[in-house]
Amino acid sequence: MHKDQVLHLKSIMQSPRLTFDTDDSRILGRLGELLLLRKRGEIKDFARTAFSIFTQHPRFAALARICLVLRQGLANQLFAISVEHKGQSPNTMEVGYSCYVDANGSLFRLGMTDVRTFGSAERVVESYRIRGVPTQRSIGRIHAMGLESGFCLPLFGHEHNIGFLFMNGVTGDLFSLDDSPDAIIYSYFGTICTLILQDAASLSKEYYGLGLRNRTSYQGALLTGEALKATLETHLSDLDHGCEIQTTVAPPPTLCSLGNIANIISRTLKLYACTKASLHVARDQDQLHWRVVCEGQHPFTDKFAAAESLWSDCAALQLKLVAQDRSLTFQTPFEPVKTEWGISYST
Repeated sequence: MHKDQVLHLKSIMQSPRLTFDTDDSRILGRLGELLLLRKRGEIKDFARTAFSIFTQHPRFAALARICLVLRQGLANQLFAISVEHKGQSPNTMEVGYSCYVDANGSLFRLGMTDVRTFGSAERVVESYRIRGVPTQRSIGRIHAMGLESGFCLPLFGHEHNIGFLFMNGVTGDLFSLDDSPDAIIYSYFGTICTLILQDAASLSKEYYGLGLRNRTSYQGALLTGEALKATLETHLSDLDHGCEIQTTVAPPPTLCSLGNIANIISRTLKLYACTKASLHVARDQDQLHWRVVCEGQHPFTDKFAAAESLWSDCAALQLKLVAQDRSLTFQTPFEPVKTEWGISYST
């Protein structure tokens, strides 16, 4: 179905016996252009530029998609931040596409030196049918878009997985690492991707310090008022802050990283010395609208110096908080889930 290899070891073992041709040298040289995009902060242009570089090489003529995604902190939620798609079918996973993947699946067991490739998206989809479970939405869409082969490189910031680089081709086995300089090319490309993603996804010590104590709550789970309140109260207890909590959750069944929400809200309540807080969650089409109303000593503002890491973490988690006096509002994706299956990934 798929093949996992140690990318850096592969590149080291191959390098003494490989000869780079003109196309290989050109692609390695031009990949450095991506660092200029990093300097200018032009993340959305990253995949388009990388795609144009790769497809000028004859060996990558069948490349049809490059997608750079960030992981939402400790959650099993992925968020596309730069996408280039040249397949024949319309792209159904543009920038902003979000999904949950299996928190206990093999994807998150890939190490910082590993790479995963597969030669047939159809066979990957078939593996879900054989196991009697719904197909994960993203690989289902890859297959539906007529893409065949796949490449997945996990990206790490220090010891934390912060996202992935995905590439797909319209032919099978496009990403074989045998007897070619490709392992060296991918290794270099992955290093650049890591630098790009670190700029967009760096989270604070405060986030990880609180999150690692409650890690299981960061996995995608069914959003309910009771679960949200319990997770938030646990985080507040870890912060040694007392606050009376009320929750109102209106949406139909949806996946949510309760831990990510609780991490941000609990730190907010402590920083602004809130004594009472009510959380309201409602659905508007494909978005969940969150509203937090508080009583406390300080009105909410992003100008509060002590909250700098908090607001930075919100940006890294793609949470666009709007502060207004005693209330906060933000949105997260609505992720419908088939509760009868008991799964924690997007279908």
